Amino acid sequence: MKQLFLISMAFLVSASLLLAGCATSGYKVIEKSGKKEKWVKTSDLCYEKKETLFCRGEVSNVYDLALGKRQAEADAKKRLVEKVRSELVVEYREFTKGANVFPGDVGRFVEDALQSTSEVTMGGLTPGKSYWQSEVIGEGSKPYYHIYALVQVSRKDYEGAKSRIVEVLMEKAKQETNKEAERLLDEWKKQRGE
Repeated sequence: MKQLFLISMAFLVSASLLLAGCATSGYKVIEKSGKKEKWVKTSDLCYEKKETLFCRGEVSNVYDLALGKRQAEADAKKRLVEKVRSELVVEYREFTKGANVFPGDVGRFVEDALQSTSEVTMGGLTPGKSYWQSEVIGEGSKPYYHIYALVQVSRKDYEGAKSRIVEVLMEKAKQETNKEAERLLDEWKKQRGE
């Protein structure tokens, strides 16, 4: 009886170790496009280098490499557009704090319009590098891709996109005959050097 108990315990310990090993193994890289460069490893999704802005996009669990590359590039572009939008909101808030204006509802009109701007035309936006790796989760599972893409735009084109958004806001204020918003936006444009 004691021997049966020891055999049972040994079996349970072995089985639990085997299951624990399988559960923590995670994914395994089976193929990659090359060496993982610094831009892939960095925690900065967007950064600037020599008057050029870069944004990284990422997508995982994709089975079609070409489709995944396009999705990762679209993700990078989306991050760049979000960066433009958020910088303009911060810039506008700083302007209203420093200006001798009390924007009230007008300020909310401009800020809401900035945050809801759906189209940001970014001239000079070019795809940069890409990196991918093919991974599997476990033995016998279908391999999938984890893909990174980098897009870049010159500082000049980036600032041009910001200026175009301010122009769109001016047009919106004119269409809604919001004279106070027009005046506030005009002052902001002057401060921006436009």
